[in-house]
Amino acid sequence: MDECRTLKAILCALAVFTMGANFARAAEFTPVIEGATVKIYSSSDEVLECYLVLPFSYWYKGQRHHTETHCPDKIIAISEKSEVCYVEDVQIVNPKIEGPVQADCHKPAQE
Repeated sequence: MDECRTLKAILCALAVFTMGANFARAAEFTPVIEGATVKIYSSSDEVLECYLVLPFSYWYKGQRHHTETHCPDKIIAISEKSEVCYVEDVQIVNPKIEGPVQADCHKPAQE
């Protein structure tokens, strides 16, 4: 009887592992500061449409200003690791990421 339970446990674990391998991971977003530019990179195992928001701050005229960027102001398609958005302005000095990338993603509609 114990052998039967052990075999069931092994088969169950194998089934869960196999099923997990068939599911694509969710999109991952990485915000990066490069000089005066704020960039967002993405990585996903499947094509998704995402609307991204990133809170950040920067120095302007001696004061730190807090804002967020909507990257871009429309839905974007993501399929593999790539740069999906950037914000660059001569007024942005010493930018600082103030929080995680907020993403609203879904599978694109079939045409």
